[in-house]
Amino acid sequence: MQMPDLRKWIVHSDCPVPCAGTHRTVLLPWHLISRALLMATLLGGCDFEAEALPTTSKPASIGTLESTQSLPDNQLTTRIRVSASAVEEREISAGATATGVIQAFRKSVVSAEVGGRVTVRRVEPGQRILQGQVLLELNAKRSQIAFDRATAEAQARNVDYAQAEHELLRGRRLIERNVISQDTLDDLRFNLDRAHSILAAANAQRDDAARILADSRIRAPFAGTAEVVHVQTGDYLNPGTPVVTLADFSKVRVIAGITANAAAGLTIGDTTRINIDSAGARSQASETTGSIQAIGRIADSNGTFPLELWIEGDAAKSLREGMIASVTLPQTGIEPIVAVPRGAVLRREGSMFVYVLGQGTAILRPVQLGRSDANYTQIVSGLEVGEQVIVEGLFALRDGAPVELLE
Repeated sequence: MQMPDLRKWIVHSDCPVPCAGTHRTVLLPWHLISRALLMATLLGGCDFEAEALPTTSKPASIGTLESTQSLPDNQLTTRIRVSASAVEEREISAGATATGVIQAFRKSVVSAEVGGRVTVRRVEPGQRILQGQVLLELNAKRSQIAFDRATAEAQARNVDYAQAEHELLRGRRLIERNVISQDTLDDLRFNLDRAHSILAAANAQRDDAARILADSRIRAPFAGTAEVVHVQTGDYLNPGTPVVTLADFSKVRVIAGITANAAAGLTIGDTTRINIDSAGARSQASETTGSIQAIGRIADSNGTFPLELWIEGDAAKSLREGMIASVTLPQTGIEPIVAVPRGAVLRREGSMFVYVLGQGTAILRPVQLGRSDANYTQIVSGLEVGEQVIVEGLFALRDGAPVELLE
């Protein structure tokens, strides 16, 4: 193969790189000629031979590259194949199940009521706490001084009151003998009333100082477990600063939402079966019993009525706040409700979601659940009848992911 004369190049209108031809002649530097040779060799667009080379059309590879670059981004993304089911009204037994959430029987964020620096921390996370037990001690020197001052002031005002009372008694004896006038006796009575008021104010100030001194030792309001300790020894606390999150799990509350029809068939004191879902997997659910403690008469924002049950004894010891509970309700009849297959519902961070089928995409949407049976779950809010929810292929989805519906 003989190399062409590299000093003369013809730019062809149809060739993406300089090619030999008959249109016009230009002189190019040697480094540009080398680059042109390399491009021509790689793309296969020009075939260099002796002096004159035939004109070639645009290589197919270039056309393929340009068409690929012009494709929209969503066509370059692999679509996830999914199955969907329509949201529809179904008849589910009103006594099937209701979905509830576990809550601690009592929970409190204990806060500082007075300011001061922590001198002693007497509690650790996970520690069992008795009612009235000291959790933290604050520097109480100033509080002690203020209490001592208020106590001394109250004692002095008490002496003034006793003196005024004694003088009034003496004045009454003197007026019987006409030694003093009625005006003088009235003055003595007014002095006693004034001394009584001053004594009452001093006693109130002393009681307030005593309360501030007592509040420098922060105590537990009820028996429970220290779930979180928010401060360390040496921290300075302002009034209202959180100190310890205290929770009582000696028994737990189950809060569920039910319809008016289901509520009509319930009675306070009834015992029901409760399935606890500890990790969102049915295989890990455990069954226990609970007693109905309250049936709400005012509907919440979702149109359901709150139902509260208590789980007591050993069954409550292993439960944690936020667990999902499935409450079995008595049979009260059949009514149509908006429902989706149970497999369409996901739990994330304590909330329930479904993927709604949009225009070729999966849209994550929060929902509120009601009761359910073996196959379907009631949707209290979040979906409309006729929408499509994804029931298969959920594991690979994210919000806005492109999907392809299986036939």
